[in-house]
Amino acid sequence: MNDMKHQTLSENLKIRHYLLGLLFRNGRRSVKVPSYHELAAIFNVSPRIAQCAVVRLVKEGYLIGRQGVGTFTNPAVIGPEFYSGYYEKRLLGLVFAKGDYFYYNNYSMAMLSTLGFYAVQNGFLIHFLSFSGMGDEEMLEEILRSKVSGILWAAMDPSANLLRELESRGIQTVLFGGQSREASCVNFSRKKAIRQMEQLMNQTPSPSVLFLQEKWMNDDLNELKNHLPRERVRTIEIQSRPDDLKNIEEVLESGFRPKFVFLNTTAYDVVIKLFLRYHCILGKDYEMVLMGETPKNRRIPSYEMIIPYAKGAEQVVRLMDSLLSGTLCTRKEILLDAILVKERKPVSI
Repeated sequence: MNDMKHQTLSENLKIRHYLLGLLFRNGRRSVKVPSYHELAAIFNVSPRIAQCAVVRLVKEGYLIGRQGVGTFTNPAVIGPEFYSGYYEKRLLGLVFAKGDYFYYNNYSMAMLSTLGFYAVQNGFLIHFLSFSGMGDEEMLEEILRSKVSGILWAAMDPSANLLRELESRGIQTVLFGGQSREASCVNFSRKKAIRQMEQLMNQTPSPSVLFLQEKWMNDDLNELKNHLPRERVRTIEIQSRPDDLKNIEEVLESGFRPKFVFLNTTAYDVVIKLFLRYHCILGKDYEMVLMGETPKNRRIPSYEMIIPYAKGAEQVVRLMDSLLSGTLCTRKEILLDAILVKERKPVSI
């Protein structure tokens, strides 16, 4: 049932974006939009879903229904900056992965919000893209239909074929947290911060380490794990499920006493309550290393592996601006270092 609701919501948004595109691309001219049945055929949905999308846009004033004639775009709701071609020249698509997440965590929102902020600051307009369940050909059609000049693509490695096809049609792509030989990209390296952690851990003979992390972070920490004896390491993959806490509790109850705890901050609020409960058992000698955005309600002194999302987003937008203006003619890769800082004073609630 939830999957069906998610699919219906996704299809509804695609129709909405398509109809808003008709409105903005035609400027001062009011144009007739496809009927419910025509929209249903275009997007392979039921007429009822198409009707819901149209009715909502009529209520919001973007479309006007005319009895016996049809539904038309309402150019009166858009400002003069969309006339004279400005809209199409400065319109960028923004997408995280495939744009089909039901919710976004700290990591994904940090990337999306900073990208959007710097893009708008530099005079761009943003159109959110969604490619739920699409292959390369369908994604290309969706991008062409959106009429964007470029795409700011976060946390995704699109296929080389798709990127080449986009470039051949004059659509520039800059990847944020992704890699490809076919596009400019901005990435982060945790190697410097991990080297700092290795030096810190080397000060402790045979340290035990507990890794609490999301699946996507495994590759970043594998190198560090490989330097540690297996019997000294425990890894629990955090998936925001009730079993997560149970698995952590079992490790702590087994007598395993970590000297270092690596924790992805998207799970901080839940996990930290458990560690406070075991604080008297673990003692004050263990060090917590936070990876991701700094949590507001930090309760235990910790190291923080900080990813410079804002600096990265600024570089992404600059690359896009250079590509669209023609001042950058070759693909460019920028690598930014994560930094390790120590915060000994917890933030009070």
